[in-house]
Amino acid sequence: MLQGFERPPWWAVALMAVCTLFLAIGLPVAIDRGRVDPAERTAAGSPSEASPRATTSAPGTAAESGETNEERVRIAVLGDAYTAGSAMDSGEESRWPALLSEQFPWDVTSYAVGGTGFAAGREQAQSFADRVPEIVAARPEVVVVAGGHDDVNAPVAQVQDGVRRTLGELRAALPDARVLVVGVFWPGRKPAGVFAVNRALQTTSAEVGATFVDALNEGWLEGADPALVGPDGTYPTDAGHAALAQRIGSALVAAGVSTQL
Repeated sequence: MLQGFERPPWWAVALMAVCTLFLAIGLPVAIDRGRVDPAERTAAGSPSEASPRATTSAPGTAAESGETNEERVRIAVLGDAYTAGSAMDSGEESRWPALLSEQFPWDVTSYAVGGTGFAAGREQAQSFADRVPEIVAARPEVVVVAGGHDDVNAPVAQVQDGVRRTLGELRAALPDARVLVVGVFWPGRKPAGVFAVNRALQTTSAEVGATFVDALNEGWLEGADPALVGPDGTYPTDAGHAALAQRIGSALVAAGVSTQL
C-alpha cells in the first residue's frame, strides 16, 4: 500500500461505478434517440402530395375564402331555326344560346331543330311537344320556348292544341321550373297567321303560369340595323343572335333567374 493514500469510502466507489456505466451505455442511447432522420425532417416540414394535410389552395379560391360555389343554372331551350341557327350565321358559338352561356353563369342547352314548331314537324324532327320528354329528362331549372315561325300556315286550332300540349306538359312535369315563352320572331312584313300563333302563345302562357315576352310586337329583329337579319330576309346573322341574346338574357333576369354563382 502506498504511503499517505487513503481508501475512499465505499459509497464513493459505488457512485463512481454508476457514473461510469451511464457514460458507457446510457449517453449514446439518449443521443441516438434525439437524432432526427433527414428524410423525416423533410416530410414534416414541406407539403406532400400524398398527405391530405399538405394540400394547398390557390389565392382567391373558394377554399381560401370559405365560400362555396353553387352550380350554374341549367337552362333548356326549345325552338326552331331562330335558335338552332342557319346559313346566315357563322356557327354554333355565335348563336344566342351559346352567347348566354358565355355572358351569364348559366348552362344553356339547345333542343332546337329548324323547320319545326308547335304544329309543324319534319322528317326525323318532331314537333315541340314531341321533344318535351327529352327536356324533362334533363331536369332543367329554366325552360325557354321560342318558336312559331314555321306554324303560320297551319290551321289555327292545330297550332293552339300544340301550344297547350307543349306548355302544359312542361309545366306538369317540371312544376318548379321557370318557363319563359318568347313570341314569334318575324322580321319584315307579317302575314295574318303569325298574329294568331302569337296570341295562342300569350294566352296559354298565362294559363300555365309561364312568363311571356312579345318579341313579335316589340320588333326584336327589326329597326334601324339591317345587319340583324341575313340576305334571305328571314334568319338572324351573328349580330342578330347577339341582339337576341341580349333581349332573352334581360327577360330571364327579369323573370328571376339568378346571375350569381
